[in-house]
Amino acid sequence: MLTGIAAVAGLLFTGISTYYGSRTARDQLEQSVQDANVSDSRQAEQVTVWPRREKNGGAGLVLTNRSPAPVSDVYLRISAIPGASDRNAEPVHLGPALSIRALAPCSTVFLPASVIRAELGPVWTPDTALEARTLWFRDAQGRRWRREPTGELEGGWISPEEARRSHSNQWHAALRKQVTGARPVEHCGSDA
Repeated sequence: MLTGIAAVAGLLFTGISTYYGSRTARDQLEQSVQDANVSDSRQAEQVTVWPRREKNGGAGLVLTNRSPAPVSDVYLRISAIPGASDRNAEPVHLGPALSIRALAPCSTVFLPASVIRAELGPVWTPDTALEARTLWFRDAQGRRWRREPTGELEGGWISPEEARRSHSNQWHAALRKQVTGARPVEHCGSDA
């Protein structure tokens, strides 16, 4: 009888310890998945674009890669907002994106509205302002990312049609000049 009670107690103890062991393992697995997701997006979170006012009243865009690794296949869809000197003009949403083959690590590029002057034609004025609509890029591991105007970052990619029609820095002289003149960025690799 004592042996039976000991066997039942042993089984009960084994069952309880197995339950808690599997629960701990599941929690550790969930934490590992969360850590992997954070690690996956760490570089992508350091690639940003924002407007910067110019002295003439317009605004250009600042594209920055604060990570210590390059990003590639950068596409930027923009809108051009006519300045006060052209009151009748409507905002122009450029269908073809600007395309930059690679953005160096720890670098920042300024894109003034004059870079897209030819695409805007008569709508362009010196006080034209640019707004970023969507930013796409590949991180150093080849993962594709999309950043929306709200700043939200998620996996995603530009449509093949828009990518084919993009204005690349390989043959767009004004864009190439700006990308070539990329400046180093402070606090590279930091969240500061």
